[in-house]
Amino acid sequence: MENPVALYEKEKAQLISRFIQEKEPEFINRHAALLDDYFRDSFAVSEVGLRMQIDKHPYTFLALGGYGRMEQCLRSDVDVLLLFKGKVPDQAAELIREIIYPLWDLGLEVGYAIRSMKECIQLARQDLSIFTSLVDGRFLSGNASVFALFQSAMLDKVVRRHRRKLSQLLTRESQKRHAQFGDSTYLLEPNLKEGLGGLRDYHCMLWMAWAKYQIKDIKTLLDYGHLSPEEFQALTMALSFIWEARNRLHYLSGRKCDQLYFEYQIDMAKAMGFTDRNGQLAVEQFLGTMHGHMEFLKQIHLTFLNKDSSIKSKLFKKVKSLDSQGLTCFQDTLNFESPKAIPDNSHLLIKIFEQSALLRLPLSIEAKRVVRKSLPLIDNHFRSSPPVVQSFRNILISPPQPFRHIYPKLYIALASPWFASSKYILRALNLALSYP
Repeated sequence: MENPVALYEKEKAQLISRFIQEKEPEFINRHAALLDDYFRDSFAVSEVGLRMQIDKHPYTFLALGGYGRMEQCLRSDVDVLLLFKGKVPDQAAELIREIIYPLWDLGLEVGYAIRSMKECIQLARQDLSIFTSLVDGRFLSGNASVFALFQSAMLDKVVRRHRRKLSQLLTRESQKRHAQFGDSTYLLEPNLKEGLGGLRDYHCMLWMAWAKYQIKDIKTLLDYGHLSPEEFQALTMALSFIWEARNRLHYLSGRKCDQLYFEYQIDMAKAMGFTDRNGQLAVEQFLGTMHGHMEFLKQIHLTFLNKDSSIKSKLFKKVKSLDSQGLTCFQDTLNFESPKAIPDNSHLLIKIFEQSALLRLPLSIEAKRVVRKSLPLIDNHFRSSPPVVQSFRNILISPPQPFRHIYPKLYIALASPWFASSKYILRALNLALSYP
């Protein structure tokens, strides 16, 4: 068998080369798989592991964090856990040195822990960061039954007993993180991981879904009504774009860097295939696309938290009433006071876009869902209604918005004289909603 370290180093170089040439769309999964191969091959030839007698000291070796989720970015940390069913034997530290040290020599940031199952359960109850790391745990090697027993213990002794508390803690931690890193959808140098709209919002949804439903596949949220098929598709596209950007940022900076600093933005735009077009610079198009995806991720995240009945309402901003009757502002997004009122007041379907333009606020995920379902209400009577025509004209003459990238097709449509007629309102609305 080829040396596991040499094999990993060779295959990783090939993987990076394919990624840079845009021939490896599944980079984060493939990178995690390469590490899996390294750890499993290392355990297979380990002399220390053989001496430790797994039948006498049952253990399992787990991938944690982003590595556990198969989201191993280029320069991200590699977190692992050597978990014992009972007491930790003395040889455990020697086994870790044998397997981890070679990766340190390659320059990888590898974090590890050696714990008994009892210790892990106690720590998961006390420390949210440890809980979320263990939730992402994935079996690599060792005794699979120990891993199954550990998952069952986490579910019975942590999640089911503390579900409400975990939801509240995750929400508060999100708020603290957002306050520290800011709303990435409006920052010139957004944080692709920790900011509002960053990848950590997606991870928070995963952790809460596991705590509430015991599911780890985000697609399953379709069955619980948290996502529509179109929103799931848009979420998949957003995550794919942000992950690719993060990996390219790691490559360009030569380090683990999640802040999209000015110095990298032009090279990033070029690397991701953007070119100057229609009077707009490639870097402007790249940032517009990035902010659009992060805005969508932000809205999905906030909507998911808001639907969790176990979270007290005081954790969220209060709903503000608007001058326009029938509309509200929540979490700096626009929504309808009551979707049931729309059949009798269909003018709200265009009014909410007018208020969006005037107040410089985007529509919420719920509002866009309501508009999609209500499009059959837009008939000839609606199109010829003077209030509707006036609202549409107000949208046309409104200044560019800081979130105009959220509805790119709508703004392209409104900029064209071809749409300067009330009979094209339905088409404009459809364009606005075609980008979730």
